[in-house]
Amino acid sequence: MLSTKQKSTLIALGVFFWLAFAIAIKYTPILFNQSTTHATLFVASIPVVWLLVSLLCRLAKLAPHQILTGICIAVGAASLCDGLALTWLSSLYGDNDLHVRLGAAYILWGVGLFLTVALIRTKAESD
Repeated sequence: MLSTKQKSTLIALGVFFWLAFAIAIKYTPILFNQSTTHATLFVASIPVVWLLVSLLCRLAKLAPHQILTGICIAVGAASLCDGLALTWLSSLYGDNDLHVRLGAAYILWGVGLFLTVALIRTKAESD
């Protein structure tokens, strides 16, 4: 079970990281308009997400058995923001439809990556 403080921290961090990535997508169009750089970005995200999961665990003071639940809360908050923004404020990600689509794909990749890393970390730290 997570405390109210942990949940609040994770929701706030999920929204913060989503906004940071959305702004980064908008202001780095070169990364989201070419398939080569986009593929490289996907691969480069793996160690970054591993570190971000560690940061979220530390800031929310998650015990090993709380990692998956905690990351689900953070990612859930970020995903809700992403869905709303893509529907009603897609210009947050950029002005070009391809750029917005590739940026949205990157955020979706990040969601899956966060959940996968959380699952691996939960298993590894619970053993």
